[in-house]
Amino acid sequence: MSINSHIAFYEWNNHLVNIVDTPGFTNFLFETESSLKVVDSAVIVLSAASGLRTQLRKFWQMATDSGLPRLLFVNKLDKERTNFESTIADIEKDLKIRITPLTIPIGEEQDLKGVVDLIEMKAYIYGSDGKYSTEDVPDDLQKQSNAIREKIVESIAETDDELLEKYLEGETFDDETIYTKMREGIISQKITPLYVG
Repeated sequence: MSINSHIAFYEWNNHLVNIVDTPGFTNFLFETESSLKVVDSAVIVLSAASGLRTQLRKFWQMATDSGLPRLLFVNKLDKERTNFESTIADIEKDLKIRITPLTIPIGEEQDLKGVVDLIEMKAYIYGSDGKYSTEDVPDDLQKQSNAIREKIVESIAETDDELLEKYLEGETFDDETIYTKMREGIISQKITPLYVG
């Protein structure tokens, strides 16, 4: 609900990371547009409860026109009448892009209790205190998690002819290769990653 951009920062691996939080209202689009001129990438937050709105399409197009690597973050999956699969389908249809989910929710609506990291294949279960525990992927999500992880590997392989050849020959990629090639794919805008939370 802000009307101005605000900056926060933190240090990670001896790097200073600046985060610019921009307004979400279309009335203050100029503020967001100005901010996009000084950032290296964009994280676009989408509420699963309200779905795609006009301003999201505008923000997405502005980031695309600026040549920025983009990441989608879907929140509010704990609200009534939200669904992960339909949210993904709506995004792909409306923005005409192919999404690569890197996490999937554990549970739906009020039963949402965590996420599965599809690269590490670990579940992060959150308690009411906001702290999480790391667990194995729940049995009922194993099949879905494996299928989506395979799509991640396929998306990465499609960004590089040599990797594609290895993939088609049945070679598997380790987590480090997946992370490295995912970063390269995001930077080159060949992959559009999606996180949920």
